[in-house]
Amino acid sequence: ESGLKPDVVSYNAAMSAASQLGDVDGVLALFDVLVEQGLADERLKPTTISFNIAISACAKTGDWQRALSLFRQMESVGVERNTVSYTCAMSACFEAGELDKAMTLFTYMEVAGVPRSLITYSV
Repeated sequence: ESGLKPDVVSYNAAMSAASQLGDVDGVLALFDVLVEQGLADERLKPTTISFNIAISACAKTGDWQRALSLFRQMESVGVERNTVSYTCAMSACFEAGELDKAMTLFTYMEVAGVPRSLITYSV
């Protein structure tokens, strides 16, 4: 054993690579391991980027329920939601035809003071 242990950046890189390959199940499996191990090791606590990668993966498959669940989980575990978080969650809802949920997120985004981007408006 080399003594090297993965940290959240390593997991994020692996999740991003799996996403690029279209392996949504792999992304979510890595995310679940990260969440579980993050309970015992602060270096493995999921970040905003971790959640955004997982939410984006859900959006790609139309799993809007899981995307919204992850989005809600961010708040409950104290992880900041940013423009990308909202946009990915909105995209998941929009792609699944859940337009009212996407618009609700769009409204919450303003209430939360999270800036919108050109990508947000293009969803």
